[in-house]
Amino acid sequence: MRRARRGTIGICCSLLAALLLLVSGSAQAYRYVPDAGFGSGGAVNLLAVNGRGGDLFQVREVRPGPGGTVWVHYRALLRDEDYECETQSYLARYLANGAPDASFGVGGVVPVYSPVGCHYPRLQVDSRHRPLITWDSAGGSRGPSTFGMVRYKMDGSLDPSFDGDGVVLLSIPCPGGNGAGIGSDAAGNLLLSVSCWADESAAGLPTSPLQAFFLHVFADGRLDTDFGDGGLVTFPLEEGWDLPGVAAVETDGSAILWQETRLGVEPRQLPRLLRLRPDGTLASSYQARTEASLRRLASLAAPLVPDEITDFALRSSGNLVLSGRFDHRGWVASLRHDGSLERKFSGDGFRRFSKEVLHIALDRQDRLFVLGREFGRWWIDRLLADGNRDRSVGGPRGQRLQVPSEGALSDLVSLWHGMPLLFFRNLGSCTSPQDCAEPAELRRLRLAVKKPQR
Repeated sequence: MRRARRGTIGICCSLLAALLLLVSGSAQAYRYVPDAGFGSGGAVNLLAVNGRGGDLFQVREVRPGPGGTVWVHYRALLRDEDYECETQSYLARYLANGAPDASFGVGGVVPVYSPVGCHYPRLQVDSRHRPLITWDSAGGSRGPSTFGMVRYKMDGSLDPSFDGDGVVLLSIPCPGGNGAGIGSDAAGNLLLSVSCWADESAAGLPTSPLQAFFLHVFADGRLDTDFGDGGLVTFPLEEGWDLPGVAAVETDGSAILWQETRLGVEPRQLPRLLRLRPDGTLASSYQARTEASLRRLASLAAPLVPDEITDFALRSSGNLVLSGRFDHRGWVASLRHDGSLERKFSGDGFRRFSKEVLHIALDRQDRLFVLGREFGRWWIDRLLADGNRDRSVGGPRGQRLQVPSEGALSDLVSLWHGMPLLFFRNLGSCTSPQDCAEPAELRRLRLAVKKPQR
């Protein structure tokens, strides 16, 4: 009987040892490689449409669409007789496989027309990945002015569920020529951040105070008049601090804002986080808690917070994941709803890296894709939901990628089905907008099994 037990124990130990060898042997089983099913060998030349006689000059923005699709904002070649703001812009849609969507608009593109005159357009999206085109506001040098935005349907037509005709015009207390940043909650409601000088005339600019405002717009295009004072919140600016940006919009409509400042003889760029409640008031305790959290991840009892916040990602639980740089190193942290560190994340609420972290994104399993830069190379890590490194991807130190010889990484567009989509621009140079196009491309990576070396 004892011999039988010993035999059983021996078999179990052998099986356990084999399992451990299998697990340890597969620690570097996966790596990111170009997705052969996307474009040509994992890359899409966004100016290839000019091979059919197009006059597109520049890719202005790329934004994620639903189901792995991509929205692209093009600008045409500038004609000698036009002002630059009169240059025709187009909206295009690319399918999940990287092919242009020929059914979108007419021939795959939709011409973009301004409802506010000769002003510059910008492509943005809401939480449902519906495309929004916004323009710098139209008006005089002393305000108020009219800010315009339009929303499109998936076929390229204007969306009538957005204020009846797809076009929303808002009065903002700023001179003409000011744009707006957009944040969106899960329902598609919009939070607009607007900033301007009190007087943007040539004589008033040097002495004019800087102002910041927020507006809340429902998903159907209506202005939320219960937000702040009749739909407008004036944000108090302190001397030395930049204008606030929208990092994320939470499920209850609150917005996480971030600001930066430069202090000292050798300026250091210091960030801070704030919460703007749904009624337009600031939650004072959130700023204090997040400042204490940021100090801890810089170093123990550090007098300053890290140099720069580079990216944000909001978990379904409401916790905020953020990344940044500090003394040429990187970090990732997870904050609870109250701004304190989520201690179960990597044991301390944060993880430091010996290289810069530029972009982060969450997949459906709450795993964190981390993209950074080190000594002329890109590197990739994947963190599990608890903040520990996923050693099955790239090994214990992550994966290194060679930087393309030309071009600069402009953005991590999306992480559809766990596959990162990267936008590269400045792949070439032109002497003038009338002479040639500026190449740009998309590259998508996927996880592949790493073949064992023989």
